[in-house]
Amino acid sequence: MTSDFVCTRRALVACAAAFVLTVATPVFKPVTLRASGTMYTVTDLGALNCCYEWVYASEALAINAHGDVAGYTSSPTDPSRTIPFVYQNGTMTAISDNYGWATGINDSGEVTGFVLLPGQPNVHAFRYLNGAFTDVGALPGFSNEPYSIGWAINNSGTIAGASNGGAWIVDSTGDMWRIKRQSAYTAYGINGAGDIVGMLAPVAPTPNANHGFLFDGHAMFELPTLDGDASSVVVPNAINSSRQVVGYAWRNANSEERAFLYENGVIKDLGTLSDPRFDGFGHWSGAHALNSFGHVVGISDASVFLYRDGGMIDLNHAIDKDPGGIWPYIYMARAINDAGQIAGTCYLDGPAGVTIRACLLTPVTSNP
Repeated sequence: MTSDFVCTRRALVACAAAFVLTVATPVFKPVTLRASGTMYTVTDLGALNCCYEWVYASEALAINAHGDVAGYTSSPTDPSRTIPFVYQNGTMTAISDNYGWATGINDSGEVTGFVLLPGQPNVHAFRYLNGAFTDVGALPGFSNEPYSIGWAINNSGTIAGASNGGAWIVDSTGDMWRIKRQSAYTAYGINGAGDIVGMLAPVAPTPNANHGFLFDGHAMFELPTLDGDASSVVVPNAINSSRQVVGYAWRNANSEERAFLYENGVIKDLGTLSDPRFDGFGHWSGAHALNSFGHVVGISDASVFLYRDGGMIDLNHAIDKDPGGIWPYIYMARAINDAGQIAGTCYLDGPAGVTIRACLLTPVTSNP
């Protein structure tokens, strides 16, 4: 990389196989719902147990070009514990039976995230592919209890995340770097070119502000705020191949939360779904991900949206419902690929009652 990185060799990285549990058939079998005139079918990705925190069984956090999904589910051995999973070819597989999440997946099916391994005081980032689990390790320090989290992985196998209070990346060989600028405390997204987005810690003269950054391998750029106020918060979540960035931003003394799209030095408020139920209480939105076409997914006004062609689509109005017109209800939209498939989390009604499970939205047509 460049001089903007401090390099630490991988001598301290433990690359050991951990317990990997494969389940041929999820406890909750997938179900696909479709009706003519709808924009998407909804596939229940299942779960490995039910349920932690009352109704949560699984959640989807990432998707690749092939529709493979990564996320977390309740453990088959302990429903109170969440564990990372990958969903491929109709099967949900536990990456580890230790506490953790799977947060990113590339087009090769390589997954990253974090787990709390036996004997470790804090979570470590991991790399997983085809049944092989690798503890990525962490930068030394941090009160002798080092931690690391992988938030995203690109097609070169480079992981972006955080370790010991700093934005951090690990390449496909296991070499790791911390971005030298000390105020860069976490990286949330990375594109194929290695451009990284993340968060800056509060620094003078705005000690209460948290701003976003874009690092292109040579220089770091601070993202502008929506309202021009230096105290306003900007949280970038993802970046695509065109260096478009999306995330959450606040305006008006941080009283209004908005999804944003940043490109070519300009930040844009994507608006809200303007659900009339929130009139008088304040409409809000936040963006989680985008694809290479600049189509954005996120949440707004207690629903989820797809932003394209200059407007928001309420995804809960774009799917088939049960005869009662309630289920499924899409609770979260976390990721979108270039085929228009959206990984998210849905309220689903079944024999055991309503549960929250990972779900996949697939366009009825090739251009949703």
